[in-house]
Formats: sequence, structure tokens, C-alpha cells
Amino acid sequence: LADGNLVVANGHGIDFSATGGPTNGSGSSELFDDYEEGTFSPTFQQGMSVSSYSAQNGKYTKVGNLVTAQIDLDINSGSANSSHVYIGGLPFTSFDGAPYGGGFISYNGGWHNALISFIVIANATYLAVYAQADGGSITGNALSDFDATIRITAIYIAA
Repeated sequence: LADGNLVVANGHGIDFSATGGPTNGSGSSELFDDYEEGTFSPTFQQGMSVSSYSAQNGKYTKVGNLVTAQIDLDINSGSANSSHVYIGGLPFTSFDGAPYGGGFISYNGGWHNALISFIVIANATYLAVYAQADGGSITGNALSDFDATIRITAIYIAA
């Protein structure tokens, strides 16, 4: 191509079947049929009621069915409750089964005072927040500051 893009019809892609399968396990597809980049608006879906954000940004890249999402939530004010904290608004519904996706904090500006982890719930568009020390759920009441920043990278398989 001298100028422009290679366009492949919807439902088709680049076939890598001549490369062979994995040494250990089995491959289910060797067709590269999807690539996408975009933005989304993450929110606290449960455990917190945020009245205002100074930043509410999400960016994603989807290659095949693998989604990598970056989340930046800067909370100005809000209130907490005893519900498990969920961060919602992921751009694609997750795969309905194991293995589950997860996330990690890339920046914690006063949001929580202990190590936490994130699990992408099966067949959903949100992350559930858990304590790394014991695997217990983090509730809104456990948060240390409502004038805080949290940046998360999540990786999961889309349905």
C-alpha cells in the first residue's frame, strides 16, 4: 500500500494457521480479527457514592479478545457505605468463566492505606476490590480518603 489502510471485511482477519499450535495446550484460533483503541468513563459503581470527580478517565486497547484498560479516578468528594467496592464502566463485558482478569494499582494518591488487588468479575463490566493480605472484600467504609487519586491497569478477556 502506498497510502491508506488495509481494510478487511467484518468477521474476517489475518490467518496465521500456517504457524502451527502451541507446544503445550491447544489453540482455539489463529485468526487475528480485531484491534481497537478507545476511551471509556470509569465510575465507582458500588461501595462509594462519588459526588464529584476531578478526573474520570479510561483508555483501552483490545487485541483479539484481550483487553488492557487504564483507569484514572480522581475523587473530589463522596460518601462511603458498607458495600463491596466495585469500579465499573469497563469498555467490554468480560468472559464468563475462569481464568478471571485482574488489575493492579499503578498510582495510589491517598486512596487506600493497604495493598489491594482487583478482580474482573465474570460476565460483567466492573472490577471488584480485594485486600491482598487476606483476600477479603474492601468496602467503601474502609477507604482512607475521599480527596484522592487511584490509577489502575486492568487486563481481561472479553466475552
